[in-house]
Amino acid sequence: MADTIYATKDINKAIRAQLKKGAATRIEGLTSQDNIAVGLFSDTKITIVGDAGDFFGALNDGTTLLLKGNSGRFLGDTMTSGRIVVEGNVGDGVGINMRGGQIMIKGQAGSKVGAGMKGGLIIIDDDVGDELGLNLFNGDIVVTGNAGKNVGLNMYGGSIFVNGEIKSLGKNAKVQKPDKNDKLKLTDFLTEQNLLGEFKFRKVASENELPFDVIKKSFNFTLKKQQNNKEKNEMAV
Repeated sequence: MADTIYATKDINKAIRAQLKKGAATRIEGLTSQDNIAVGLFSDTKITIVGDAGDFFGALNDGTTLLLKGNSGRFLGDTMTSGRIVVEGNVGDGVGINMRGGQIMIKGQAGSKVGAGMKGGLIIIDDDVGDELGLNLFNGDIVVTGNAGKNVGLNMYGGSIFVNGEIKSLGKNAKVQKPDKNDKLKLTDFLTEQNLLGEFKFRKVASENELPFDVIKKSFNFTLKKQQNNKEKNEMAV
């Protein structure tokens, strides 16, 4: 399928119509519309050509999204499973409140990548902005380039791996060498994404972790919010 359509509602309607058929979907001519491919829960692959606006692939729950272009802010917001690949640059807040799945950015990313993240994997194959891993609870963030200021600010779990320079660390973050398990994990991540080369990653981890009951409460709140947003999205279709 290859169509040139412009309204967000029409683009999402075309995507869902193809998903119901179980068919791989291709949409062309995207021009920075917001809220594209939001709340999908099919295991089908969708290819979208053009630049996306904010909230591309938000609430994703199993779909594989390939964006051949750039994206705005909050890509993959609160996604729970599935995969998002962007062949371009993205704005702030990639994977904010993410709970599972994978995000692969083949370009630069803005600030607050993985903010509030509670699971899953984010790989940025270039540089990122400030506050990488802000309030990180769980999951892995991998950056092959440089990172800005306040990396790991108020993180309480999870792991951040940076190959390039780190401008500064945030509160409750520390730098350490990856251990054997970290190196094996990184090798798996990079091999799966066909990222080859000589990398010298440093690991950013939390100085102190939150008690389990605090993490569980935050996790359950995000799950309830994600379910409510998903139901609203289904009603709007």
